[in-house]
Amino acid sequence: MVGNTFAALAIPWFVLQTTGSASKTGITGFFTILPVVLAGFLGGALVDRLGYKRSSILADVASCIPVALIPCCTSPLGSSFGN
Repeated sequence: MVGNTFAALAIPWFVLQTTGSASKTGITGFFTILPVVLAGFLGGALVDRLGYKRSSILADVASCIPVALIPCCTSPLGSSFGN
């Protein structure tokens, strides 16, 4: 939970520092918080259907993928979101 909180702060801040754009930072912040909101609505049903262990692993993997892609998106060969 602490890692998710740090990511919710660090990722938009990283976008602001690399782009200087408040609108891109806002879009990034929205999509950073969106999974938390969706998990609040759908988390209980998902845990009931999949079980605690499977849903926890699924959530960790789903959280890991975007954070792991940050270096790819900021490399010279990556996305142009930062330009």
